[in-house]
Amino acid sequence: MKALVFRVLALGFFVYWGMNTIAMDLTINHVFAQDKVTQELLEVLTQLGKTSGSYRADITSIVQGRKGATYYTKGKFKFKWPRMLWQKNWRVKDNTLLGISISNGKFKWLYVPRVNAVLKYNKKAIDEDSQEKGWFSADVIDKASVQFVGKENIGREEVYVFEVEPSALLKHENPDPPGKSRFYIGVKDGIMRKMISYNPQGLETGSQIYTNIQLDDSITAKDFEFIPPDGTQIHEVMGVGSRTNQNP
Repeated sequence: MKALVFRVLALGFFVYWGMNTIAMDLTINHVFAQDKVTQELLEVLTQLGKTSGSYRADITSIVQGRKGATYYTKGKFKFKWPRMLWQKNWRVKDNTLLGISISNGKFKWLYVPRVNAVLKYNKKAIDEDSQEKGWFSADVIDKASVQFVGKENIGREEVYVFEVEPSALLKHENPDPPGKSRFYIGVKDGIMRKMISYNPQGLETGSQIYTNIQLDDSITAKDFEFIPPDGTQIHEVMGVGSRTNQNP
């Protein structure tokens, strides 16, 4: 049963956390847009994101299940320029801890209390594996598809809205391929405010909203280190699918 749980988690976390990381990449200009307007805005966001540096936020997530169920989670989030992320999530209805996700740019971890185990994503190995399989990279979006679609307001905050297509790799590896996603990034500070995912038919399948955002220079690289609790099983993900190596 645990093996099945981890096969599901390995792919799910690869997609979800990859999307989160790529979304943050929009603020540091790691993508190359096809149109000049989008590219110029990404360059502006690069400077804004660098100036904002480190921050923390609250997160509310909503996911639409396959059978019509809706799942709500809440969480805490930390970010440090350029690519360090930390996130802790609880189920809203009973405050159950669902997991802790951490990325330091080289490794990504997902700690799952339910099965007392950790998924450790080896970025270098995953990138190499994806290239061996003929994929350009292990990204979950088609970077060339990033497009600025307009401005909106979230509360009193004005945001840029970008739309992206899923990568060919994601469509191939995911048994339930997603559709487009939209990222909403603050005009004044280059900080993510919201992400929305859709299915191929254009129906919303999930969203993540960032609130109570606070710049925090006290956040350091040590905040993105992870030491598994005693007795935790470590499953190292070495490829773009669900292949893992188990360590005691």
